[in-house]
Amino acid sequence: MPLTKYSILAIQFAKLSGFSPIITTAATPHISALKDLGADVVVNRSSPTILKDIQAAAGKPIDYVVDAVAVPETTKIALEVGQPTSHILTALPFEKDVDRGEHTIAEVFGIVSYPHNAELGKKLFFDVVPELLVNGHLKVSNSER
Repeated sequence: MPLTKYSILAIQFAKLSGFSPIITTAATPHISALKDLGADVVVNRSSPTILKDIQAAAGKPIDYVVDAVAVPETTKIALEVGQPTSHILTALPFEKDVDRGEHTIAEVFGIVSYPHNAELGKKLFFDVVPELLVNGHLKVSNSER
């Protein structure tokens, strides 16, 4: 599975925002690229002990989880890895029958051409993003999604 545009941006913006540690899951071929983008730890997504691996890497309770893939398997991990009241950001809506518990769940819907996002979109694409690209804080990466 290729890296998603969402995971590429989420890692970089989390790093720029001061979140630490940034822990992600991926297939072995993507480990180096994700670390270059700002991930502190990359856990093998095929690990039979993935939840324990992520929690051990965090070394503290996990308050924020990003589900950049948003398929049933990753949704399950997102709900189980954090605290019962953690905040989860997801690329797609959770399925209706998923028990959300006490988690705060937000879907990312960043279409900047929508009227309610237009002002933010102009600021991002004309002021913020170009500066982040020029100074190397935001990196472009190939993805297929």
